[in-house]
Amino acid sequence: MERVTIDAMIDGVYLATIFVKDNRTNETFQLDARPSDATAIAVRLGAPIYVADHLAAYAEPLENYRELRARYGFSFNKNL
Repeated sequence: MERVTIDAMIDGVYLATIFVKDNRTNETFQLDARPSDATAIAVRLGAPIYVADHLAAYAEPLENYRELRARYGFSFNKNL
């Protein structure tokens, strides 16, 4: 797995994409997924998770998660 992106929200439902690379052909495949499933897989495999900038309007401030970031080593980047 290369990465997960949380791309959009349509009718109140978030949409995610899982990017998987075939190491034999170097081809990358995109799989539509629920964000909960995509993030669970990414966490288990250590793959990065990116969230589209335009979804920030629907999110809580990152400051609310300071304790989790400190405890589990989460990092947040602004670039998708």
